[in-house]
Amino acid sequence: MNPSTVPKAQVSKKKSFIQRAFPVPRSLILSNMAVDISDDRLRFFELHHNRDSLTAKAYGSIPFPHVHLGSLNDKSRAEAVAALTTWAAAQKCSSVRLVIHEGEAYVFKVKIPTIKQGEMRAAIEGILEENVPVHPSEAVFEYEVISKDADTNTSTVAVSVISKRTAGEMMDLFTASGVQVVSIETEARALSRSLFAKHDADIHAVVSVNEHHSVVFIVEKGAVVFSSTLEVGSVDLDQAIAKEFGITEAAARELKLEKAFAESDGDMKLFEAMAPIFSIIQDELGKMLVYWRTQNKKTNEVKEIKNIILLV
Repeated sequence: MNPSTVPKAQVSKKKSFIQRAFPVPRSLILSNMAVDISDDRLRFFELHHNRDSLTAKAYGSIPFPHVHLGSLNDKSRAEAVAALTTWAAAQKCSSVRLVIHEGEAYVFKVKIPTIKQGEMRAAIEGILEENVPVHPSEAVFEYEVISKDADTNTSTVAVSVISKRTAGEMMDLFTASGVQVVSIETEARALSRSLFAKHDADIHAVVSVNEHHSVVFIVEKGAVVFSSTLEVGSVDLDQAIAKEFGITEAAARELKLEKAFAESDGDMKLFEAMAPIFSIIQDELGKMLVYWRTQNKKTNEVKEIKNIILLV
């Protein structure tokens, strides 16, 4: 029987029965364990497939040896491999989806002639050197088509680039630990996929405050079109609060979580303690918004940012 002639309800039941009777071998399913190594910590999150949904299977954050890509020595490499091996054994993990520090990435948006899908990558590779300080032969990149203009026969593309050296060094650590890296993603792209629906047509600005660094980026139609990093984060907030109130950093962290982001007006003294750190982040956010308005003027487009999302 031709599947096109089968009612949708029957097709659904048939697929469901086949999936139950002949499940895909677990060894062939790509890993759902995402791993981020930054700020001297390893963060992980694993999803579990149910029949019709995804649930969190495992997640956590553990201290990790300092890893500075580009200047790893034998000692720091050995420490990182040992820590990864121990973690992988504890989680029974053999493969991961790796998230790379946004500071290692370059992001840009560009218009190119609309061409066949198979020719797109070669066309972007040809203009990489004009947009990022990485030679095309040393670059690993991914792209997303944001829009196409039939009148001018052009496509607007968002491109994220990292160096092969950065990717290679991180992958080598996992390989030496017996863990396979099945994909690499940047912080901003990974967060964008988590925050926004696949077909979200709006433009968003995101500020993600991590322990020792922060990332600000713009998402247009689900694609990251600009990103920037700052070497300040939540630990700097804790230190500022601790200094102002004369308490330990651990106590400052508890105070921050309890009062800083409460719906009430909060403590003005607490706000004043954090203000210098937030001012640095605000300045970077302001620069990003100026960049966005400038780009719109160049292209004679009016694209308003719908909202600013703060992740702390």
